[in-house]
Amino acid sequence: MIDQLEIEKKWQKRWKEQKTFTPRVDSSKEKYFGTVPYPYANSALHIGHGRTFVFADIFLRYQRLLGKQVLYPLAFHISGTPVLAVADGIAKGDKKTIELVSQAVASYESSEDVDKVVSSFTSSQAIADYFSSKIETTFASVGLGMDFSKTFSTGDEAYQRFISWKFRLLEEKGLLTKGSYPILYSPLDESAVGEDDIKDGDTDKVTLQEMTYVLFKSTEQDEYFCVATLRPDALFGTTNLWVDPEHILCRVKVGDQQWIINSAAFEKINHQFSSVELIEQFSGEQLLGKTFITPFTQKEILVAQASFIDKSQGTGLVYSSPAGSPHDYMALEEAKKDGRLPASIQPISTVMLREKNRDLTSAKTTCFAQDLCEKKGITSSSDPRLEEAKKELYKLEHYSGVLTDACAQFSGIPIKKAKQQVVQALEEQHLGGVLYETSRPATTRSGNPVIVANLDGQWFLDYTGSREKALALLEEMHYYPSSLKKTQQGYLEWVEKRPCARKRGLGTPLPQDPEWIVEPLSDSTIYSLFYIVAGMIQRGDLTAEDCTDELFNYFYFNAPKPDLEGVEKLKEEVDYWKNFDFRYTAPPHMSNHLSFLIYHNAVLFEGTEFLPDAIAVGGLLIKDGHKISKSKGNGIPLIRVRELYGADLYRLYVAVGASFDAEMDFRDEEIHHLEKKFHRLKELLFLAKELPTPSFLEPIDKWLQSRFYSRAKDFFSHADTLQIREGYVSLVYEFMHEINYHTRRTSQEQTLNVLQTIYKDYALLLTPVIPHVAEEVLDGAASLQAFTTSCESFISKDVEAQEEMVMNLLADIDRLLQFKQSKNESVDSLEVFTAPSQRYELFDVLAGLLEKKTPPKEIMSILFSQFPDEGQLIKKFVPKTFGSGIHPYFSPEQEQELLSSLIPFLEKEYGVTVSLIQPQQLAKPGVFGVRTV
Repeated sequence: MIDQLEIEKKWQKRWKEQKTFTPRVDSSKEKYFGTVPYPYANSALHIGHGRTFVFADIFLRYQRLLGKQVLYPLAFHISGTPVLAVADGIAKGDKKTIELVSQAVASYESSEDVDKVVSSFTSSQAIADYFSSKIETTFASVGLGMDFSKTFSTGDEAYQRFISWKFRLLEEKGLLTKGSYPILYSPLDESAVGEDDIKDGDTDKVTLQEMTYVLFKSTEQDEYFCVATLRPDALFGTTNLWVDPEHILCRVKVGDQQWIINSAAFEKINHQFSSVELIEQFSGEQLLGKTFITPFTQKEILVAQASFIDKSQGTGLVYSSPAGSPHDYMALEEAKKDGRLPASIQPISTVMLREKNRDLTSAKTTCFAQDLCEKKGITSSSDPRLEEAKKELYKLEHYSGVLTDACAQFSGIPIKKAKQQVVQALEEQHLGGVLYETSRPATTRSGNPVIVANLDGQWFLDYTGSREKALALLEEMHYYPSSLKKTQQGYLEWVEKRPCARKRGLGTPLPQDPEWIVEPLSDSTIYSLFYIVAGMIQRGDLTAEDCTDELFNYFYFNAPKPDLEGVEKLKEEVDYWKNFDFRYTAPPHMSNHLSFLIYHNAVLFEGTEFLPDAIAVGGLLIKDGHKISKSKGNGIPLIRVRELYGADLYRLYVAVGASFDAEMDFRDEEIHHLEKKFHRLKELLFLAKELPTPSFLEPIDKWLQSRFYSRAKDFFSHADTLQIREGYVSLVYEFMHEINYHTRRTSQEQTLNVLQTIYKDYALLLTPVIPHVAEEVLDGAASLQAFTTSCESFISKDVEAQEEMVMNLLADIDRLLQFKQSKNESVDSLEVFTAPSQRYELFDVLAGLLEKKTPPKEIMSILFSQFPDEGQLIKKFVPKTFGSGIHPYFSPEQEQELLSSLIPFLEKEYGVTVSLIQPQQLAKPGVFGVRTV
C-alpha cells in the first residue's frame, strides 16, 4: 500500500533540508527566473490562490526538465491598508474582523490556540509576521519548488530603500509629479485608496466615472438646484425636478455660488471643489412646489415629490427629461395621475431620428420614450422592462439622433457630438461642469465609504509621455495567451495618470515627501529585481545600510562601483539572473499591476539587459460554480489540501482541470474521479520499477513504447506554450488508455515489462505535476533532473500505423457484433481479409501522384485510365485524400502477415472461430475487412 501522505512529508522535509530549490549561479546552464505576484500577508490562502501558484510551479518545474537553472522566489506584501485594516479592526474590537481573522488562524492552529494567537495580533507587523510564516509553510505543503532563501517583506528597510531609489529614478525620468488630480478617496481615513484597499477591488474594479453637474437657478433667490447626469444632451427636455421630501438637503457655498444638494453628497462636493462651505441643512419637503429655471431654454419648472431617488448617486437630486428616458416618462405619467404634477405637463420632444435615406423622423406619440413604452406594454415605473427600453432608446438616439429646434443653439447637432458642446456651454455660463463619481458604490476593507476627491498636492505618476516605450516593450515580450496581448495594449493606451502615494497605510515613505506613503501597486512593479538582493542580505553578504542608490546603480546600470567588499561577485549574481523570464498572474491585474509593471520597466531599464521577457495571465478558480468567498464558506484553506486530497492529486487536478487561461470550476466529484486514475498510475510506476529490464520486446510492446515517446515529444511542444492541460491529458489520460489497450492485447505482466523500459522517463515527465511520487519512484533524482532521452530513437511510425490498423479492426468487429446482438443473432465465426493486390498498386500510384502535387483532375484521370475496374473506389475515396493525404498502408505481404498473427488474439478476445480468407473488395490497403460467416 502506497502511503501518499508519508511520501509527501518525506520529500518536502528532504527538499527543505537540502535546499533543493535554492539555485546557484551556473554559467554552464541557461537560467530561468519565474515569479508570481507576492501574496498579501493578512489572511490564510485558499485553493484559488493555490491554482495560481501551483500552475506557475508546474511550468517552472517543466523548465528544469529542459535543463535550466530555475529560480522561483517568494516575498510578502504588507503595503497599503489590507494588513492595517485587520490590525485596526482587532484594536477596535470589531466582531466581524475578529471572526474572519479567527477563521484564518483556525486553518493553522488547534481550536484552543486560536484566541491566544489572535490576541497576539497587537500590531500590523505581528499579523504580517504570523501569516508570512504560515504562507511559506502552506506553499511547501503543496510541493512548490520555491526558493525560500530570498524572502522579504515590503516593510523591510532594505526593500524600502530599493523603492526610494526607484522613485528618485522616476522623478529623474519625468514621471513623478505633483498637482491636483481626481482620485478614489476615503474621507474617514483621510487617504487616497487603490484597488487593494477597496473591498473586492481586485475582482470588481472601481473606476472614476465622469458626470456633468447642471445648475437650475431659483426663481426666488440667488441659489441653484444642482443635479448630476451622464446625459447633458437630454437637458433640453426637462419638465420638472425631483426631490425626496424625507431626505435631508443642504445649502452649500461653492466659490461665489450657492447650491442645493443632498446632504449625502456633501463629502464628494467638499472634496472635488475648492472653497466649499456648508450653510444649512433642511428637509427636502421644503423644496416641493418651488420653481427653478432651465439652462439655455429658460423655462420655469416645478420641484415635485419622488421616492425613487438614490441619495448616494451624483448630488442626490434629479431632473426629469421624459422624452429621452422611459423611466422618466413613466414617473411623469404616475406623478400626473396622483396629483404631484399638473396634468398639463407634457414630454418635450428634443430628438429626431435620421433614417438610412437621411430623412428625419419624429416620434409617433409625444416622444420616442412613449413610443417604446406603448410598444412594449409598459404601464408602471416598477416594470423591469424599463431598463431594456432605456438601453434600446439610448442606443437608437446615440447613433441616429439629431437635436430638434427645442434645443436652443444646439438644434441640428447629432446626439453623439452634442454632449461635449453642451458641457462646454454650461461651463462658459457657469451653470455646469465635471463631477466625478465612483463607477459603483464602494467601501474600504474596513467598511468606510469611498468617494472621488480632487486633492491639491497629490503625488501621481504621469505615464502619457512614456506610452511608446511601454508599447514597444510589450511588443517585444512574450504574452500568454497571445490573444490578450491586444487587450494589454489597450490598457497601456488607456493609462494616463496614476496617484502613487497616500497619507495612510503601510509601505515606503515617498522620498520626495516623507509624509506620503507609496501606494501598493506603485511599489509592485520592478521588485522582481530585489529578490537577488534579498538573498544576499539573507546570506549576510549585504546589510540594509549597504542598499544605497550607488549600489543599485552599479548593479543595474554599470555605474561606478561602491566601496563594498566582494561587490563584484555580487554583481555577477545580479547579471546572471537579471529580470524575470516568466510572470504569472490573473486577469484582474492586467489593467493596473501589469500596466504599471510594463511602464516602469520600459522607462527605467530601456536599453539594458534587465527587461522582463514573458507574461502569462491565468484564469481564476471557482468552487462548485460559485466565486470563492468567506461568506459562502467554500474557500478551502490551501494548508488543508494535503490532508483532504494529497498535494500531488491536487496538483494533477490543477494541471488537467482546465486550460491555464480558462476559469476552473473545482468540484470534489471530479477530483475524486481523477483520484482513481492517479492511484492506478502510481501503482504501475512502482510495480514497473521493481522489474528487471526485459531482454526482448514484441512488436505490440514496441508500439506502447513508441506511443509513450510520441506523446512525450508532443508534451514538450504543448508545455512550451503553457498548454499544460493538453500535455498531461495526453500523458496521463490518453496514455493510460493505451496502457489498458496493451494489457487487453497481451497481459498485465507483459504491459509491466514494457513500462519497466520507460518508467524513469515517464516519472520524470510527471515530476512537474506529481513531484513527490516522482521523487519516490526515481529515488530522489526527479526535481532537478533534465530530460535527456532522444524520443525520436524510440518512435516508430510504422509500428504505430500497424497497430492503428488493428484498433480499427477491433472497432469494426465490436460494431458488427453489437449489430448482430441487436438482431438477436448469434455469431460463432468471423472471416477477416485484406484488399486485393490491384488496390495496393492503385494506392502506390495515388501516393506518388500526391507526392508530386499533381492537380486533382489529372489524378482522377490517370487513376480511371489505369484502374478501370476500381471506378467506384476512385470516385468515393480518392477525393478525400486531396486535403488530408492517404492513410498509412503496407505491402500485401506485410498486412497478410499482421492479420494472420492476430487470429489467436481475436479468437480469445471474442470467443469465436476466426479465419483468414482470400483478399476481398470490401477491404482497402491499411484497412482490414471483417464479416460473419
